Amino acid sequence: MKNIFLALGVAAWPFAVSGADCTRDAMLVFDGSGSMATLAAEAPFARRIDDARSALQRSLPRYAPYRNVGLVIYGPGPLGPCDNVTVAMEPKANADLDILGAVAGLEPDGDTPLAQAVETAVEVLDPRGGGDVVVITDGRQTCGDPCPMAQGYADLGVVVHVIGFKIDENFERWPGYYAESGGLKREPSRCLSDATGGIFVITNTVDELTDALQETMGCAVVGRNQSMLYLQSG
Repeated sequence: MKNIFLALGVAAWPFAVSGADCTRDAMLVFDGSGSMATLAAEAPFARRIDDARSALQRSLPRYAPYRNVGLVIYGPGPLGPCDNVTVAMEPKANADLDILGAVAGLEPDGDTPLAQAVETAVEVLDPRGGGDVVVITDGRQTCGDPCPMAQGYADLGVVVHVIGFKIDENFERWPGYYAESGGLKREPSRCLSDATGGIFVITNTVDELTDALQETMGCAVVGRNQSMLYLQSG
């Protein structure tokens, strides 16, 4: 880990410096559904969930000290395949180790109740005056439609960012499923980011997912002397 100090107004990052406001609480919505067990078609043949964990390990320490972050997990659990949504933790400071611990032993299972998971995250943020929801999804949305709720989230002061992970690969493996549901399924839940002013991005590698998490969850931090901008870069 190396430290980079830059004069105010100057940025160096794979994306532009995130515009996220660290005073706003954030909820990470993590895909633990059965499709996240899919192996990559290329070496090192890692499962999607393992790649997602790697991206979190890289990105979380960059912003967890500076903003309150919570976690919702969807997919695995004892309920019906579309009912397993768990609030693993509400937003708190320095949550990186707790979040990593919560996803470390997660075994992908169940369907994809993404709409219910986002609704649950919004319910956590609503009493806090809104905040940011960051969704990681591999695209196989199978339980309900989140789009009708999107404008309501914006009215509550919630911004939803959607990070698609290996969606194109899903489109190739299950063309019939996506054809039945229309073209939007190739860009799952983009309606959420469009309606709330969030970011939508498709990622295919650990590096891309790491950068997307930094862009949606991270933020610039101004030092106490108000003269320098402090960023951490791996």
